[in-house]
Order: sequence, then structure tokens, then C-alpha cells
Amino acid sequence: MKIKINREGLLWIERKGVMKEQICPYCSSAMVRAKCGDWCPLFVEPSFHKADDVVDFDNVEIALCRIIHNVPAADFEDER
Repeated sequence: MKIKINREGLLWIERKGVMKEQICPYCSSAMVRAKCGDWCPLFVEPSFHKADDVVDFDNVEIALCRIIHNVPAADFEDER
């Protein structure tokens, strides 16, 4: 899985080989589709980690909506 935060701070995640913009799952209205991004209080800044005894590659941890995604550093892009 690849993750990208674009210049506007919006989140994109690779699904079936295609980068797709993510929509907020907690959006309160079917009429308004809020885009997931760094404006949200549930969006935690990514943290970069070097390889260690637990994970044997440089990785990026990003918490979104109380779920932590851990991807190789090579699969993460922050354009901000």
C-alpha cells in the first residue's frame, strides 16, 4: 500500500494499483463528502522510524481515524 499527502494536505491511498483520494468516513451528511486531510483533528502527523529489531525497514507510521498505518518509507510521500 502506498500513501500520499498532496500539496493541499489531502490524503491519497493506493487501492488496486491506483492512487485514490480518501473521503472522511465520519462525514455527517450524505450531501457533503469531506475529503480526508491534515485539517482533521483525527489526522496525526506522520512519524518516521529507522529499521530496528521489530521492523526491519525504514518506515512511516501515520494515525488516521484512530487506526495506525505503517508503510515502508519508500511507499510514503508528503508533498506539503
